[in-house]
Amino acid sequence: MAKTTITIGSRAQAETLFTYPNDGHEAQSLEETIKHYVSDSLDREAVGSFAVAVHIKNETVTLEIEHISADIISAISKRYRKFFQLGASGHEAVQEFQKTGKWSESWKFLLPLGLPLEYAKAVEIMDFPPLSLIKKQDYLNSKTTNRWWELLTLNGVPKEELARYSCIVDIVPVAAPASDGKNLDQSGIYEGPFDSYSIPLLELFSDQSGSSDRRPLIALGLPIRKWIERLWGTSLNILDVATIKIFGTENSSVIASNHPSFFFYAASAYKGTPDADRKNLAAGLAVMKQDIVAAAWHAEIGRNPQSDPTATLAQVRNKWANRESELLELVRKQAGIPKPLAIELEIAELRDFEPTPEELQRLEMEFHEGIGVSNAE
Repeated sequence: MAKTTITIGSRAQAETLFTYPNDGHEAQSLEETIKHYVSDSLDREAVGSFAVAVHIKNETVTLEIEHISADIISAISKRYRKFFQLGASGHEAVQEFQKTGKWSESWKFLLPLGLPLEYAKAVEIMDFPPLSLIKKQDYLNSKTTNRWWELLTLNGVPKEELARYSCIVDIVPVAAPASDGKNLDQSGIYEGPFDSYSIPLLELFSDQSGSSDRRPLIALGLPIRKWIERLWGTSLNILDVATIKIFGTENSSVIASNHPSFFFYAASAYKGTPDADRKNLAAGLAVMKQDIVAAAWHAEIGRNPQSDPTATLAQVRNKWANRESELLELVRKQAGIPKPLAIELEIAELRDFEPTPEELQRLEMEFHEGIGVSNAE
């Protein structure tokens, strides 16, 4: 067995990096909390079994990892060391932001713990993690991720590999109530205070060891499109693809998509009118048509990162064209709407209620301002 020892830092530093004690897990020791998250990360790497041990000696916390392959241990060691270093810089940015007086007492520092870091296939970029993830002790246990994973599965990603497609970079390491989107945005938190953390994290997560091909990026939601435009000058609409250069690295392919939980809002936004049910279905279907294509691109480029992003988009658009009946059934399933008897007739009727691009933009703005965002949890 090959072994590596990673020094996380002092006890206080380790407690910070792992948001210890986690809400609802106050009886858990610091060692148990660290082992939980690191074991999740290593299991999700999907490269065999690891042995994990956490030690605290003279107030210094170390992590020991063993695996049968010395090459795997070497790669894991480098990646995880860098992740913890970036985590410390993220907390420093939090401390500086707190001095501005714009920090909410309901917010908590949270790193993307428990993710596969070395053998991931794609990077999802989102705005912030919901507070509920701390209590769940699982960064990937959310309605947002569960819905997107169903779309990835429909595009051929095996269940055992789903986590490798969801290496998440939230552009601020700040867990907040899921309905706090507007408050976060108005605080200026996305306008630069965390660039020193989020850009290096994106570089680390998009890097594929031993390859010049970088992992594809999926920009999920309006705040991420604004973030990319601010930093790289690239304006993206939904289902636009582009390439961006992180630091001096190779180009990374990126696609702009909706936040996965925007669908839940769109499929329930209209209330109190005779046509509300049809409008909700039509809006849900319009968003689903976009999301299924983005997820198909996500899956395909994740499998083949050397593929041409524009050609792949054309390929997956064609794959999901003219499949409205299937997609409407998926809308009903994911939104919890009962299925009618005459689905083909319903599709024809829904065309009269299809939202305009301007209506979808309005709904997306409402969603990101915090209306109905509890669906993200």
